[in-house]
Amino acid sequence: MDIDIDYFSKLLTKIFTSSPPVFLCVALIMVGYAVKLVPGIPNRIIPITNFGLGMIVFPIISISDPGSLPQSHPQIAAIVRDIMGGIIIAAFAWIIHAVVLKRFIDKFMPVNENGDTKFTAKSAVETPEVKP
Repeated sequence: MDIDIDYFSKLLTKIFTSSPPVFLCVALIMVGYAVKLVPGIPNRIIPITNFGLGMIVFPIISISDPGSLPQSHPQIAAIVRDIMGGIIIAAFAWIIHAVVLKRFIDKFMPVNENGDTKFTAKSAVETPEVKP
């Protein structure tokens, strides 16, 4: 199997120089798979982690123009708009994982019946079961 370094270099350059929403979406998918490999963290924590990161990171990396908002406090409106944008991007990353990537990438990751990876012990964290 030959690895084309130029292809990966061009791909990474496109990702890092792309718009903030595209960059954040790709980064959140990568973070989700990285968290999946961490022992002791159940898989149900991954969406919460990604939504939290999206809410925090997108206002930092996005370029907002508060002057375009007809509010009495345009800076606050821009921050709220960016936080909502981060939530939407995180949801989009989650949907991409659930609909597209899960069919391909998870085939190569050894998983148990509950979706946890086999080569990490995730039973270290005990959480109580909530009954409706």
